[in-house]
Amino acid sequence: MGDRRLNITLPDEAAEAIAARVASGHYASEDEAILAAIRALLREEDEHRLDVIRRRMERSLEDPRPNLRSDEVRSHLDALYIRHKG
Repeated sequence: MGDRRLNITLPDEAAEAIAARVASGHYASEDEAILAAIRALLREEDEHRLDVIRRRMERSLEDPRPNLRSDEVRSHLDALYIRHKG
């Protein structure tokens, strides 16, 4: 994977936050600080997606309705299709 040069404009507050982290030695450069922020954002988005999936799975497991076999679901869907098809 190569590098691509981007020219971005940041609000003063964001630019100052990056500069402060570089000045404190937390990051070696502004590029490194911005890359760390992007990686953190991507991790956060991934975690959000996983949380959504986990909640759906929990709701499904806690659902009191009876479990159906795949052939039962298929029969039900076929009947719905025929009914709506006319």
